[in-house]
Amino acid sequence: MGILNATDDSFSGDGVGNNIDKALQLAKGFVDAGVDIVDVGGESTRPKSIYEGVNEVTSDEELSKVIPIIDAIRSNFDVTISIDSRKSDVAKEAIKHGANIINDISMLSYDENMIDLLKKTDNHYILTHNKKINSGKVIDQVVNDINKTINNLEKEGIDRKRIVIDPGFGFNKSIEQNIELHNDFGSEKFNNFPILIGTSKKSFLGEISNNKDIDSRTEISIASALDLKNKGANIFRMHDAILFKKIISYLDLLK
Repeated sequence: MGILNATDDSFSGDGVGNNIDKALQLAKGFVDAGVDIVDVGGESTRPKSIYEGVNEVTSDEELSKVIPIIDAIRSNFDVTISIDSRKSDVAKEAIKHGANIINDISMLSYDENMIDLLKKTDNHYILTHNKKINSGKVIDQVVNDINKTINNLEKEGIDRKRIVIDPGFGFNKSIEQNIELHNDFGSEKFNNFPILIGTSKKSFLGEISNNKDIDSRTEISIASALDLKNKGANIFRMHDAILFKKIISYLDLLK
């Protein structure tokens, strides 16, 4: 999954804003490299506790950023598109314009209408763990919280086959908790659901590598993804998706 930030304030500094040509150039690179999914987002999800100047955007502002880019990608490429949004009205409109997957980092806690949207569509939904960790093992709470939410979705009539799990690296977790989750991760703990990993260039990797420069977190991001791939993760949300795809292809040739 290649990241396409339709923002100017992405923590990674690679947002394309409203520049359609730049967005298409990035999407073309993903498609040419064989990246499977392009993840389009119009609101920075960088935590306020770490980054300054984090402001929420309205639905209209978010739509004005993502819809033209989704239209352009859909018109030019045959690729799966995910809409990275916690707002149901943004996700709904994005689906109308060709998005295939809803990538909601809020764990259904931001917009009460998101479940209603899921009932009315058959799109896949990425469920991200995003709750404060209590005492005890991080992986145990993540699994328990995820299972409770999945059970609630099933009670609402939403097929579990539509659900992709994201264990939520970087969301409501300290550096130590992220590291513990990374070390203890195993896909078998999530009942064989598809699992998306989003560790790319996040601050806890910067702490591990003693690297405050976000642009220099490529190597550790790829190392993180490869480690979690070996532990059973399926989908990798990457800033450097093209390089990661090349490395995966090369490793496959060596088998």
